[in-house]
Amino acid sequence: MWTTSGGIGASEMAVLDEFLVVVLAAAVGAPFTSSNRTVQPAGPSGPGGIDHEIDVQSSMEELDWVREQGVVMQSARGPVPSLAERVAGGPIRGSWWGHPSGHEIYRVLNEVRASPDVVATRLINGKVTLIHRRLWPALVRVADRFASDRLAAIEEVHTGSGAHQTIAVAFPDWVPAEDSTAADLLTVDEALAQLPACLR
Repeated sequence: MWTTSGGIGASEMAVLDEFLVVVLAAAVGAPFTSSNRTVQPAGPSGPGGIDHEIDVQSSMEELDWVREQGVVMQSARGPVPSLAERVAGGPIRGSWWGHPSGHEIYRVLNEVRASPDVVATRLINGKVTLIHRRLWPALVRVADRFASDRLAAIEEVHTGSGAHQTIAVAFPDWVPAEDSTAADLLTVDEALAQLPACLR
């Protein structure tokens, strides 16, 4: 619910952050890529002929960090670390859009979510939660502890018509067969031990 004092509440700010990822993709002419789909922007480049070369080394460092953490927030604050705040180097007040590192945050979020080893869900507090593949078997093993909509893979896309669209891939449709098989080899206690405390 929107606040009545003229400002934006924390939950609305998180939604705005998600929307800005997609809007910025269109603005700078870079494709927005999620774990299952790529949406190309209109036109070959951004304003002023900006070169959109990806800093592969930086992106790999952040992806390695997500792998190490296992579960992180995309940009919202929560009981696990925030990828956006890691890129910013500290807490972010308000939306990351207005942060000096806003373009870098966008780039990293885009690249990390493009990885086939990362899925975006709303697992924690209904906010965008990134989960690395090393924890997918554990998550599958204890999936009955969570609401099914919290386990759906989500994709934020900006279509050619300019519309902002959220696509959900139901759980467990997005889970690779090998990870489902690996889940069967885990006990519940083993699976829970791999997940952060907030999910146990």
